[in-house]
Amino acid sequence: MKKKLLLVFLLPIMVACSGNCNKTVDKKQISRTAPLDLLMGDYQGTLTLEQGEEPLCAQVIAYKDGHYKTNILSKFDTREPALIVLDGQKQDDGSINFKEGSNIGTSWIVKITKEGLSGTVKGSKTGTFLLKKTERLSPTLGKKPPQNAAILFDGTSLKNWSQTPEPDGYVNLAKYAGGDNSCAYLKTNIWSDIAQNVMLDLGSDDGIKIWLNGTVVFALNKHRGASPGQDTVNIDLKKGWNDIFVKVPNDNGGWGAYLRLSNTNGEALNNITVSAKASKDLSVKLTKGFITNWHVSGAYKEEGKEGKELFDSVFPPESGESDAAWKEVETTQYDDAPNWEIVNNEAMQVKPGSRSIYTRQSFWNYQLHLEFRSPFMPDFTGQSRGNSGLYQLCRYEVQVLDSYGLEGKDNECGGIYKISRPLVNMCAPPMQWQTYDITFKAPKFNKKGKKMANARITVVHNGVVIHDNLELPFPTGGAFIPDETIPAGLFLQDHGDPVQYRNIWLIDLDKK
Repeated sequence: MKKKLLLVFLLPIMVACSGNCNKTVDKKQISRTAPLDLLMGDYQGTLTLEQGEEPLCAQVIAYKDGHYKTNILSKFDTREPALIVLDGQKQDDGSINFKEGSNIGTSWIVKITKEGLSGTVKGSKTGTFLLKKTERLSPTLGKKPPQNAAILFDGTSLKNWSQTPEPDGYVNLAKYAGGDNSCAYLKTNIWSDIAQNVMLDLGSDDGIKIWLNGTVVFALNKHRGASPGQDTVNIDLKKGWNDIFVKVPNDNGGWGAYLRLSNTNGEALNNITVSAKASKDLSVKLTKGFITNWHVSGAYKEEGKEGKELFDSVFPPESGESDAAWKEVETTQYDDAPNWEIVNNEAMQVKPGSRSIYTRQSFWNYQLHLEFRSPFMPDFTGQSRGNSGLYQLCRYEVQVLDSYGLEGKDNECGGIYKISRPLVNMCAPPMQWQTYDITFKAPKFNKKGKKMANARITVVHNGVVIHDNLELPFPTGGAFIPDETIPAGLFLQDHGDPVQYRNIWLIDLDKK
């Protein structure tokens, strides 16, 4: 298999870590958004100067279209600024040439070849360097749980986890149809006792096209996430049966729609009834005005086309072909079994659009070990690159994000949003397993329910302390259970990216 790699060369790899470490480098192939880039990652070696040698290292970050960035550093795992940051481009022979740059009177020329990352320095320092690719693994990677630990995920089953409930009225097409760069159709028939003018409130992920009694009443082709009431259209229901037909394309990640009927004052419509002669498969129910009974058909694709390009493509349900397959769904029925995938009997993987999950068991004070791996998403940056989150007690988030080589902000890997950035950005390159070892102490309340002490957290990321007994004065954004007075579980966020988790266990400090 190695002979089939398209890279012109492979770089030599040495394994290193902070602390004593005898780990086997994990090279298992997993589902990901792009193949692993073997040039991306950490490099380490020496800078040879006229007066002697100095340690030197680098981070190489891969982006789309063969674009790279490198941070040249005097040492890893520090808040010290980079000596120089350079942009580079992959060449036809597989090498990378970085643009020459200068900083504080020193110019740098850097390239990557089959020998490693090399270059020259001129100015206040003059010399040469050659850095070899290295993979620095966490010293707690693969750590075994003690006998008194609660095993939350061992690679074989999601039985200890529940899926978060969907909001009222949400038709989750990722669940009912599935598939990126696809489209699906919804249909239902509603009975109105009178002819009436009403408002149809809607939201969609991504675009949406709606027909009422065979006529298009709304069409919007847009990449967005769904929330209720993003758009409103004024429609006329006739007395008797009214046919509603909907098309929703999907680019990637979450996929679904909301449709709600209201009067002209925005109040939920309550004069929709079901005829006694109506069969079950034609009936409709309203929950807080949301249409919750649907027939779904899909997913439909066209080779080489993205979801947004399918907006005007006509598939069997739209053309009226008799072979279109429909299935009935009732959105008020809820199954709490997680839809996340188990990969290689080792890891759980976020299934984008399937919703977040949380432990069935609740806790208060504990020590947690968890391992995670970010996918390689070269076409994306920032919050769109390997995004997820680990919430303590379902309310205090430690960020999970591919922020390798970035500044290390409070909304990046290891950060606690709006509370604290990590002391050091310890984020490893995407596709490398990482560890969080967390000690969490719940807030304290008196008998009257007044908070006497904030929650506190210590986070060790890949063997390095990034938060040291940090106070958590409030729940962070996206908290699933914001009430600070009650025990709750761990919460893992579906943010639309296929992040993986494994080897999750916890020592309940209240049972020691």
